[in-house]
Order: sequence, then C-alpha cells, then structure tokens
Amino acid sequence: MKRIAIVDTDRCTPSKCKRECERFCPVNAQQKQCITHNSNVIKGKSTSKAEISEILCTGCNICVKKCPFGAISIVNLPSALGHVTHRHGLNGFQLYGLPMPEKNSVLGLVGNNGCGKTTAILILIGKLVPNLGDVNKCGKNRRALNIRYRGTNIQNYLTELDSGLRIGYKPQNIQCLRKLEKKIREIIKPDILHKLELDTLADRDCQNLSDGELQRVFIGITLSEDVDVLVFDEPCTYLDIHQRMLISRMIRESSIPYKMVIEHDFTALDYMADKVCLLYGVPGAYGNITLSMTVSEGLNCFLDGYITYSNTRFRSNNLDFIFSGSKDDIIYESQTDNKKGIHYPSFSVSLGKFKLIAESGYIPLSSLTVLLGKNGSGKTTFIKSLCGNIPTSNGNLDIGMKFGYKTQDVYSDSSETVYEYLTKVASICNDMNFKHDVIDPLCVEHLMNRKMSTLSGGEMQKIAIIATLGQNNDIYLIDEPSCYLDIESVLVLAKVLKRFALNNNKSLFVVEHDFILGLYLADQVLLFNDGIVSKPMSNVDGFNTFLSDLNITMRRDHTTSRPRINKPGSRSDTEQKKAQNFISAIKEHVQITNKDIVQTSFEVKDISW
Repeated sequence: MKRIAIVDTDRCTPSKCKRECERFCPVNAQQKQCITHNSNVIKGKSTSKAEISEILCTGCNICVKKCPFGAISIVNLPSALGHVTHRHGLNGFQLYGLPMPEKNSVLGLVGNNGCGKTTAILILIGKLVPNLGDVNKCGKNRRALNIRYRGTNIQNYLTELDSGLRIGYKPQNIQCLRKLEKKIREIIKPDILHKLELDTLADRDCQNLSDGELQRVFIGITLSEDVDVLVFDEPCTYLDIHQRMLISRMIRESSIPYKMVIEHDFTALDYMADKVCLLYGVPGAYGNITLSMTVSEGLNCFLDGYITYSNTRFRSNNLDFIFSGSKDDIIYESQTDNKKGIHYPSFSVSLGKFKLIAESGYIPLSSLTVLLGKNGSGKTTFIKSLCGNIPTSNGNLDIGMKFGYKTQDVYSDSSETVYEYLTKVASICNDMNFKHDVIDPLCVEHLMNRKMSTLSGGEMQKIAIIATLGQNNDIYLIDEPSCYLDIESVLVLAKVLKRFALNNNKSLFVVEHDFILGLYLADQVLLFNDGIVSKPMSNVDGFNTFLSDLNITMRRDHTTSRPRINKPGSRSDTEQKKAQNFISAIKEHVQITNKDIVQTSFEVKDISW
C-alpha cells in the first residue's frame, strides 16, 4: 500500500512543543531517521519544520496522535492513482492527472476545496511548471510533462501552450484589482461593458466598487482580452442569480478556443459547461483528476461519490436533495402553525436616491425565510430596518426581538486563535447540544488552534456562521453563507441551519444567490424587486414568481433530483413557460423516509431441486 505523509507548515511550530513526533516515533527508536527537524528558510526567515521520510514510515500514526497542533497526517493512497503530476514540496500536497481541455467547448472543474483545482489550472496556463513528484526539480520538467501525456488531448494542448498560447485568467481572489488606478471604461470593451450591465459604473475606478461589481469588472477585463485561453476561477462568487446566468451565457457564447471554469454553483456550471472533470481525494493531502465526462454524468457521479467508468468510490455516502415540500417538511410546517411568530408592520426607507417599500408580514418561528433579489435591491436594508439600525417612515422599528447578523465579508486579520474568538463572541459555543448540532457537522475542530488571519475563505465562512449562531438571539440574518464553500459543504450547512432553527425555535433570514441552497432551505420566500418587498410567500409560489421574472425555467434531474436550468428554446423550456410552471413542482418529488416504510412479513417456501 502506498502512503504519503503530510505536514501542515502553518500549524507545525516546533518552538512551541517538545517535538513529540520525533521522540515517540518507533522507527526513530531503531536509530533510523524517519522524522527529523531540519532548518529551512521560509519567507526570508530561518525556521525548523518536521520532515517525514515516506520510505521509512510504517503508518503507525503515533506522530499524528502525539502532535499537539494536529499538523501531521498519514494518508493511505488508492493503488490505481497512477503517476504524480505535481507535489507542493516535501510532505506537501500531491496532484495526480490533469484536465483535458478541448477546443470550442467549456470545461468545468468540480471538486471539494483543497483537492487541487487551482493547482491544475495554474499548470494548464503555464504559471506553474509541475515537478512530476520530484520536489528537487521544480520548474524543470515541462518537456517531461509533454512526454508523459504523449498521444492525448492534453499533449496537443501543452504543445500549443509551449508555442505561445495567450492566456486570460480571472483568479479566485479579486481584491488585487482594487490597486488598478484606471476608469472602468478604459479597461473593458464597450460591447462587453454593455452586456455586463456596467454602463452606469463606466466612469468609476475599481477602488470604490462593491465585491459583486468588482467581480463583474474582473470578468469583463478577462473577456475583453485578445487571448486563446479563458480561465475563470469561481466567477459566480458575490453575484446574484440574474448576473450568474448573464456571465454563464457570455462565457458559453465566447468564440475563444479554450475555456475552463472552476465553479461550486452546480446550477450555473450545468448551464455554461459542455464537459466536466472531477477532482477527488483528501483535501490538503492529495487530489486525483478524472477523465472528462458530460456535465450531467459528471455532476451525478460527484453527488453519488462513485466514478462509473473506473468503478471507483471516493465517498461513502451520496449527497441528496431533500427539498422543502417533502413529507418531513410538510409535517414540520403544520407543527409550527400554532407557535408564536414574528409580525412586522409595513414601512418604507429612504437612503439618498434609493427607496425601500415593504408590506407587512408574518414569519413563523422555527422557520427559514430566503430573501431573493438582485444585488442592490434592498435585502440588507430590509433586515437592518427590522433590527432598528436604520430609521423608517414609522421611526425605528421595535418588534421585540434580538437580531444576530453574519455579514457578507468574513475576512479577519486578527492574531487570536479560532477558539479564543469563538469563546469571546459566541456565548453558547461550549454547549454540548450546540457542538453536536453545529460545530461537529461543519468539521472545524482542527481549526481551533489556528490563528484567524491564517484561515482560508471557506474556513472563515464556517467560523463566521458558528459565531453568529452561537449568540443568544431570536432572529438570525445569514448573508450569503455559501460563499467560498464547495457543494458538499453547502449541503451540510443547509442541514445545519434547518436543524438549528427547528431545535432552538429560532427564525432565520438567509440572503442567498446559490439556487440549490435557496431551494433546499426555503420555508417561505421574500422577493425584492427594485426596492419593493413582497409579502412572505410559500416556497413554490416564491421561486416560480422569481424565475418568471428572470425568464428561466428549471427541471429536476431524474437521478438525483437536483435542479437544472433548461436551455433556452428547448422542449422542456417551451412547455414549462406555456404552462407558467417555471420550476417543476416541489411537492411532486417526495422523498421516501423511514416513517413511510411499512414492515411487510412474507413466507419463503423451501425449494427442493
């Protein structure tokens, strides 16, 4: 069995421990150097980190248990992975395989965070020269890479890359664009500026834009370049559903030969991509890239956790889509009808040229309300008005409730640890029920000793959600909880939020642009349209009205029941628009639960041959 040893250099701090990994290693006790601490120079500073010999390692996991910072992992590898494409240093992450770009098609990359999607993209655009597993030969194996993939579509692409393919790349982190001191009309072509609906921002610079506006500007810059390869790393982050569909069409209709997209929003990816490659493995340890598949087959394989063509299971359970409207939720709704709910009056808010008008409404307790609308339509203004933070036409509203609010921006430069932060801001984070219902499912125990400033976007998102739910409030506003999270984490988060609302008799308002998560969560819907707020609507009526405004129809996948956007002009699109049924009826897809299973006894007769 092959195995690799992973040492997290951010967590490994020998100066604060007694080097237990080296002292308790049974191989070291035999006078062999399996675990050592050698001085290295990292960012100009001399530091000592643990180094593990994978040849001598027996996989006993004693070092894993003894390390006080959880910096060591010993991972057993499947035997059919093949050759290593790249390794990030000694005891670092390993990537196996490469995606296969094809001309005149959009290739999507699907996988959990930390499985190597960005590493694979950097190799394909020439910003990272792979070492083929030999960490001593970084930047010297481009010719060897071409030889390894000889006779495949990857070799054809790599040959063109060596000949000078022009690359247009939009990275995941868009904040670097704020340093650009130019007007938007100077960096984006006029036709693309108009298609992205950025005409009103043409004379502004990038320093004064919101994150959603900055995302569209970065996409516009990339589409305006005269290139041969277009690469977008999570282009739908911060965008509303209307904008996601808009940029999906623009990417799909672009005449650039090679197009690649990393995206966690399955609805948008299904709409824009022609083929997908899956990445699976152990986050932070290794990732394996599959062959390209059709979008429907690839996404269903990822949800099932099973690759059909190679007979490989990479997840023990499948990811399901039990939406609001299933039998469990119908029972749950009937139980909350008689409970005390939240009543708020009609009101209006004026903020400069923007005006918000809201009708009165009633929200039952133990429920989730999804706020749907374009960016800038007043969702955050509405909830801040309910909190009493913004004066309304009726004065400061006071509905007798305490509010908790998770903002859209979750970055932190604090030097305190995650545990110190949570115990300071969340009063119930040490409660056993809260730990069981919220902290454990989100898998953040290994982050407790990490500094807040070292967390990734997805890790910080989970900590921010825990910190908000851990406060003792009556109503919680969760602003874009799916941002930076992969699809597996999104579905786990959805179940966490529903369980929290039900078990604690709390009401949650969720601002969400991921359509899958919105459908999963919604017990009722508030629609926002240019400052006009509707009354609370049922999930079926709310989503049907919202999709009709976007002129989009959605169906359910026959295998997994995940929502899929119909291609414009297709038979399903035409039939659903004619019937004014813009989303397949939620209650038609009822999942069978254990409550519905009837025990049946039957007799098996003895058969003599």
